[in-house]
Amino acid sequence: LYAVSLADGARRLIARRVPDATLSPRGRYAVAWDEHAKHWIATRTSDGRRVVLAPNAAVGFDNEQLDIPVPAQPYGFGGWLADDRGVFVYDRYDVWLANPDTGAAVNFTHGAGRQNQTVYSPVSTDPDEPVTFASDKPVLLSLIDERTYDSGYARVAASGGVPATLFKAPEVVNNGGRPVINGGLHRLVSTARVADLAAQAISTGITGTTGISHTRWATHGAPTPI
Repeated sequence: LYAVSLADGARRLIARRVPDATLSPRGRYAVAWDEHAKHWIATRTSDGRRVVLAPNAAVGFDNEQLDIPVPAQPYGFGGWLADDRGVFVYDRYDVWLANPDTGAAVNFTHGAGRQNQTVYSPVSTDPDEPVTFASDKPVLLSLIDERTYDSGYARVAASGGVPATLFKAPEVVNNGGRPVINGGLHRLVSTARVADLAAQAISTGITGTTGISHTRWATHGAPTPI
């Protein structure tokens, strides 16, 4: 990772083995995922000083649900405060606000996501600044309830707190299918929520080692089982 002068094009090495990084709005920091440390790392562009973000958080920022043979991947990067004073990262459920200079972090959503099994992610409403948030305004969050797969939006105060749900609705599919092979082909279909299809699979007692599932969204007319 290099810092390049816009005046004369001179470059200065500030970090090695950084495959990808996101620069802060004022250019004072660069944040990148370290797949070996399984943490987000902030690098100060003025002198190359590096800090681990949220090193004392009692949660993991690497996606433990990922079941493919690849290096550790993060749940996601949430963006920057406009004045470079903070950067958003998130674990499986909650959003964290970290200081890119010290690495210190607070749970921005106060653990509400993990407590309610709801995934929160920051959403920018400014298309010109897709990863920048004003430090004095509430933050819009997308949400997915892992218990029901309902989704929607919430809002949290600029200082953080328990998110207030603005909108939440079921994920309705045109149809969802799950054929399972176990001494024959068994097929389940639902025109309701994804969670209803999962409940149907449990109630019918279908078991097997091989299966295929799909969803088709009802964007043109009412849901149908065909």
